[in-house]
Amino acid sequence: MAGTEGTVALLEAAIARIAGELGATALPRPLSAYDDPLAELRGLRASLPPGGQVVCGTLNAATSDALVQLLRSDPAQPGSYDASAPQHLHGYATAYKLLLEAGFSGDIVETVSSPVDPALLEAATPLMEHLGVDTERAARHLGAEAYVLVADVVADVAADLAVPVAEQRPVTFVACVNDDLQLANNLLASSVLGPGSPHQLLTYRGMTSAAEGLNRGLHEAQHDLVVFIQQDIFIPSWWPARLQRQWELASADTPPSLAGPFGVRYREGGREHVGHAVDRDHLLRMERPLPAPVDGLDELVLIVPRDTELRVEPRVGWHLYGTDLALQVHRAGGWTAVLDLPCHHNSLYHDLDEGYHHSEAVLAGIWPAELPIVTNTSSITEDPRDRRVRDLEDFIQQRGEEFTAMVDSLGVAQGEIDRLNEHIGTLNEQIARVRERNQKLRKRRGD
Repeated sequence: MAGTEGTVALLEAAIARIAGELGATALPRPLSAYDDPLAELRGLRASLPPGGQVVCGTLNAATSDALVQLLRSDPAQPGSYDASAPQHLHGYATAYKLLLEAGFSGDIVETVSSPVDPALLEAATPLMEHLGVDTERAARHLGAEAYVLVADVVADVAADLAVPVAEQRPVTFVACVNDDLQLANNLLASSVLGPGSPHQLLTYRGMTSAAEGLNRGLHEAQHDLVVFIQQDIFIPSWWPARLQRQWELASADTPPSLAGPFGVRYREGGREHVGHAVDRDHLLRMERPLPAPVDGLDELVLIVPRDTELRVEPRVGWHLYGTDLALQVHRAGGWTAVLDLPCHHNSLYHDLDEGYHHSEAVLAGIWPAELPIVTNTSSITEDPRDRRVRDLEDFIQQRGEEFTAMVDSLGVAQGEIDRLNEHIGTLNEQIARVRERNQKLRKRRGD
């Protein structure tokens, strides 16, 4: 079980080993063992040499054993029942959020694992599916006793941290909500949006599409920059200050019409991912320097000026509206930017569902002249109406070939029937002659 002396020893040994191999600074104990792990990380960041890295680790409080104990109404304790010290319960998402809040961009490089009972996974699968949890990822992390992470300091983050939250230039955040637990543990867990925040947060529930909530938020926004943000995003406290600096950098010549932390370039051929974000349980940090122009954006976070003429298209539904907005910008002669704004996208989902494919079809219908349209996750190569016509033509051709083959088969069968009928006729004639001869023989014997 997570927290045992054996797991702690393995974790601390892995931290020391990896730090030695990289020449990095180690935080020797698990993050969950410190009274204030955030303060420990901030202290390390302040003392790191330029280009320095930190190696840290955390125990996983969300193991299969912990799940069993929770369901038995006897949650696993980090210490003894009669003398437990102040502790923190961590999973991989907690570690990513702590690192971001401290000004780091980190990733898991090693996992201390133990086997998970297959029968438990099989029994838990319906529950995970009901909760919208990716079962493959959950199975991997249920067997993780601890994680080792390597982290770099976010470029020039000291300038962002130097701006107290109360003195940040206000920003409007707009989110559609259908899972209040996800909202509470991600977006609302961002301290910059907590009590005393200068920023405006607008949340909309019961929306029929992303457009309904986001367009309403744009209308009700009070501040110059409006951030369309998903409920499962965590942003560090310095993020709004960095947004203002990154927007100014991108606006040195012509301000962008649309921006976000992650996007794609494809008009020059291929697919190039651009940006900097933590997606679920891995870091996405691409090589292209930021800010950078792109052809499309992932809709995890989208930023527009309040006075924009852009509007989210209701027909697109809940997916790919970042792609649609970027296409609107391109048509209007503006440009779309990826800014260096790391955040944690703590999404439950992984597979592309029917809703996503519906959004692909709608985009193809709206933007036929722009095909192929390349996103971070898929390529839209044709209008679905053309595909339906082609499928119908293929169906007709296939059925025609089957009909022709059937007619040919019937012709062969009819020939065989005619041959059999002719043979039967011959046999009948032979039978008749035999009967006639037999009758004559009987008459002769009778005489």
